[in-house]
Amino acid sequence: MWCRRLLARWCALVAILLCTLQLPAAAQAIVPQDLAKLVDPGGTETLASVSADAAAHRFQRVRNNDLSAGYTHDVYWLRFTLQVPAPGAWWLDVQPAVLDDLRLFEPVAGGHRLHHTGDMQAFAMRALDYRGFVFKLDLPDTAPRTFYLRIQTESSMQARLTLWHPNDFYRNDRQDATTLGLYFGACAVLLLGNLTLWATLRHALFGWFSLVVASYALIYCGRFGLTAQLLPDADPRVANFLLVLGIALGLGGTTELYRHLLRVPARKRWLHMMFRVQFALAGLIVPAWFVGWFPQAMTVAVGAFTLFVPLLLLLALRQWRARRPDTRAIALGNVIALAGSGIQTLGHLGVQFSTPVTYNLHLYTSAGMLIAMQIGLSTRILATNRQRTRLRLRAQTAELRAASEQTARVKLAEVSGALNALVDELHHAQRLGKIGNWEWLLANDTFQGSEETWRMFGWEAGRGAPQPLERAEHFTPDSWPRLNEALSHTLRTGQAFVVELELAPGAGRASWIEGRGTLVVDAAGRPVKLRGTVRDISDSRRLIQAQSEAAAMALASRSRDEFLARVSHEMRTPLNAMSGMAQLLALDPKVRAAPELADQVGMLRGAADHLRSMIDDVLDLAQIRAGSLRLDLRAISIQALATECLRWMGAKASLHQVSLRLVDARQGWWLVADQTRMRQVLINLLSNAIKYNRRGGKVVMTLHHEPAAAAPTGPGPAARPPAAGWICIEVADTGKGLSPQQLEALFQPFNRLGAELSDVEGTGLGLSLVKELTEAMGGTLSVHSVQGQGAQFSLRLPADVAAEDAPVAMAPATAKAPDATLDVPGAPFRLLYVEDNRLNVMVVRLAMKRLPGVVLHVATDGSSGLAMARQLRPDLILLDINLPQLSGIEVVQQLRADPALAHTPCVAVSANSIAADVERAIDAGFDDYIAKPIEVQALLQLVQRMREGGHPWRISAHGALDG
Repeated sequence: MWCRRLLARWCALVAILLCTLQLPAAAQAIVPQDLAKLVDPGGTETLASVSADAAAHRFQRVRNNDLSAGYTHDVYWLRFTLQVPAPGAWWLDVQPAVLDDLRLFEPVAGGHRLHHTGDMQAFAMRALDYRGFVFKLDLPDTAPRTFYLRIQTESSMQARLTLWHPNDFYRNDRQDATTLGLYFGACAVLLLGNLTLWATLRHALFGWFSLVVASYALIYCGRFGLTAQLLPDADPRVANFLLVLGIALGLGGTTELYRHLLRVPARKRWLHMMFRVQFALAGLIVPAWFVGWFPQAMTVAVGAFTLFVPLLLLLALRQWRARRPDTRAIALGNVIALAGSGIQTLGHLGVQFSTPVTYNLHLYTSAGMLIAMQIGLSTRILATNRQRTRLRLRAQTAELRAASEQTARVKLAEVSGALNALVDELHHAQRLGKIGNWEWLLANDTFQGSEETWRMFGWEAGRGAPQPLERAEHFTPDSWPRLNEALSHTLRTGQAFVVELELAPGAGRASWIEGRGTLVVDAAGRPVKLRGTVRDISDSRRLIQAQSEAAAMALASRSRDEFLARVSHEMRTPLNAMSGMAQLLALDPKVRAAPELADQVGMLRGAADHLRSMIDDVLDLAQIRAGSLRLDLRAISIQALATECLRWMGAKASLHQVSLRLVDARQGWWLVADQTRMRQVLINLLSNAIKYNRRGGKVVMTLHHEPAAAAPTGPGPAARPPAAGWICIEVADTGKGLSPQQLEALFQPFNRLGAELSDVEGTGLGLSLVKELTEAMGGTLSVHSVQGQGAQFSLRLPADVAAEDAPVAMAPATAKAPDATLDVPGAPFRLLYVEDNRLNVMVVRLAMKRLPGVVLHVATDGSSGLAMARQLRPDLILLDINLPQLSGIEVVQQLRADPALAHTPCVAVSANSIAADVERAIDAGFDDYIAKPIEVQALLQLVQRMREGGHPWRISAHGALDG
């Protein structure tokens, strides 16, 4: 009875909605006149071909001014006439919103204007922020005008055209939005309720019905354009695929739901076969969409379902005669579905039966069908559960009557033993799971609990729970009020509570507990006691806190790395122009001929080198402290490395009138270190010893070996000596030395210990970086100094095997720089430089003028650079990473995918100098990586080598050739 009353009320509500929402929304709505269609099977027709006089007889008149052609790959052209009552802005509305391509040709003076929209058009580029398709027309007069509309879609070929005045369009839109809101609100309530029932009862019918409701919501999201509006930046085919998926799920889910709900007899094999065929057709829709057979598959599937609905209705009516209340609601749902959805289905299949009155009728009838099916489903489940309960009670009663008294006593003993075993297992499980149970008797304010509960609170098992006034001291000040509030709320309302509490520190107590409780009442409804569980959550709280701290540290590390990369890039970009111009001026013969001007250019270049060195040191120091510095530890010859570093620093020593000497450089000593970073450490120590020395002073580098028994001095990670012992490197100078106060602050970054007041250049980062790099490679650094007598820095690094067993890890680190102007004969060497910064382009352009025979081509963005590379086929490509439109990474990936350019040398030129950026560029396909600011001499040498048929030389972030 309640089902029929609910259905009657719902039908009355639907009728009221139909009467109110189907009223004419706007008095100014205009229906196009003389609507005619032309079928274009191959999509080859153009506006000129369809608007010619010879094509007039090919158009066929469309009934009711609504196009309905079913599922097809054909393109349709519509010709219609619009005549407005007043000139001005008018909006042409085309429904439904599942049309892939719409092109409206508006007659204007001298031809036609093209309006383009559709699902294949980006949503943000449409004329109006609207879920459907609207063309904005400016009609200057009331004369009739003939328009042409080209339609292409992978869904059902349907179109209804309506011309609106803007104000009336907004009123109609609000009315449609209200209708859709009511429908999707009902779907959301049904879906949430059935998912909850399915998760609780684990009954398949609720799962299938949830799938049906979701599929209907997905179908109408696509049909009314909500999918494209919710996904404005996604691939347009995503919206089409979601509509196809919704149709497939709707057909399959409805078939399976009816098969389970109507209880088809097993002997009706032909009927079961029809269900299976219908489900198989639904499953073929999605793959058919991918392979291009979607129109044929949808025509067959929707047609089969249209023929299948009357059969389902007959089955429901047959069970109605058996007086089954659940099937009555199902039958009523089928009647509602046939009344509205049948008309819409005929329109989907191309039958000309769509009218403005019934165009959206399926929206209301589908809602009615879902409500009716929900009522029938709920009635079925309730009836089934009641029947199962009655059968179970009958079986239990028969079993009790058949049992004898002796059997009952035996069973009682068995149950008692099993209960005791379960109690023991429960206590064991509580100990393992750190969970206990408790009871609070309200009559005498007595608290009882299990042994595990007592352990969590640190109470003695034999003493009992504390008195009410003593219980507060076991909780923290903020946890005790929350517990009282939870208990009071449960006593007032009878609702269960869950609360997490922190216990006060004490012997044997947990740190955090989770309490759960519920109220127990007697037969008269009076509260008797509270009972529940308590669980020790101290470990989980500590784990959550540790995870939060780890996540915060990871976020801080990523933010720091991003900040350093951004700062490095922003500083290196202008520094590249300044350094490059200074190098070019230094190579200019006119500048060389003017000593004063040459000194000024030298000062400019020195300032640029100083700034670049400071940037590199800051980045290296930050990476070391963040733990992100990558080291390539291998065996290297300390004698060869020391000799090389002394040779490098010879010019600087001569300039400062300081002598360099290497002591005890016997062959056969090898150490384990990163070659590049070790060279950086020695260069920094030698540079400091030269800068802070006196005129005529000395710098002595001493090498010796210590056995493994000798422990290193000073802090560092190399606390355990290596098996091969230690290689000790001492750099001593005869400078002013350091005071004890200066020694304490020696390794602080940016602290130059008063040298900033002198004329000695520096940043205060060199020694900090030396210490961090040494310790990162497993070594130690110590310093000994007497003021006025110089300073001695001592390095200890792990030694390796003998010379005859160690790999040769040294490679020449210097190369002869090219002259200021090179004579490169032969055919022109085509060089393409892709760079969006004008100053950087100017630096490279001026540098290339010193290489006769080199033709420089410049592109300012990734797309034009890619196109120019394919057109010119250059001999070498210099490519910036951060480019407009396409990044340098994307450009080089496309170049490597092009067979004609796959082997063209590509060198990255970027201000990003962090090791991760370099590795990412090399992995993407670059042959080499040049970090800005560019060393002009090294760049000229690279181009010269490529001109001679060689390969790129590795140019490091510091500008030195790596070989």
